[in-house]
Amino acid sequence: MFAHRPAPVLVSWLGYFATTGLPYIDAVLLDEWHAPAGMEKYFVEPIIRLPLGRFCYQPVPFAPDIAPLPCLKNGYITFGSFNNTAKLNAGVFDLWARVLASVPDSRLVLKWRTFNDDEFKRSTRDAFVQRGISPDRVELRGPSFHFDLLKEYGDIDISLDPFPFTGGLTSCEALWMGVPVVTWPQSRVVSRQTHAFLSAIGLPELSAKDARDYIRIATELAKDRERLKTLHQTLRQKVQAIQKAVPASLRRSSPKAGKKYAWILIRPMPRIFPAPCWTCRRLQRARLMQFIPHTILSIYTCMKSRLP
Repeated sequence: MFAHRPAPVLVSWLGYFATTGLPYIDAVLLDEWHAPAGMEKYFVEPIIRLPLGRFCYQPVPFAPDIAPLPCLKNGYITFGSFNNTAKLNAGVFDLWARVLASVPDSRLVLKWRTFNDDEFKRSTRDAFVQRGISPDRVELRGPSFHFDLLKEYGDIDISLDPFPFTGGLTSCEALWMGVPVVTWPQSRVVSRQTHAFLSAIGLPELSAKDARDYIRIATELAKDRERLKTLHQTLRQKVQAIQKAVPASLRRSSPKAGKKYAWILIRPMPRIFPAPCWTCRRLQRARLMQFIPHTILSIYTCMKSRLP
């Protein structure tokens, strides 16, 4: 479909975390945290770096209030991850077991729909037992309604991010519910999602440089109850601040991106389809690059108008 250029400008943005591999895509929208210098080698598309992040998280309107910090009531730290279990691997189990070993009496709560399967639950517990972690320190929870899932963040003190496929929406929801996330950004965009969120809200120190640093960050945060309490009380406000800033930054920065990539808009469009619709003709004017999201909307509008 993309080879037929259904719109004069084709941009990859929110739907995928890597290169499309298609020469027909004119640009990919990322940011400096997802795509530091040198990331171009992984992409066919030119990279446009947005100033405050490529995501603008909007929480669901039914999200519950933030619960009190659970360790103050429990007397021990509860780590957690509500990520898709497909992201779990031997390296993740190794590192999370070392975190649990470094924080005496701590617990780990994992939640995903696959934990409805008894055999999978058994194999996951065995993975920790083989690494010296008692099974009673690992709680495995199955699926629930979205409101209830968000409410369960009230049981978590610190979220542990898997790797190399890190959290996306899961990390945003943890932060919104007042739970700090420890992450390990690596070389690919998909490994840098949580790092980008944390950097955007002013908490890059929760991003580890390596496995040892990951354990250090998690352990120090677990010991510092005052800092943990402060983060728990302020994370939602930090996320709210970036929610307001990102759309405005897109409007301010897009003219600069538009000038840099104006060639995208003025190069000839193959006449495989009938003559461009009015939306596409408007898009061919470089001034419309003043607001990149309009490009995405216009692509969708154009494609929709050509459906039978």
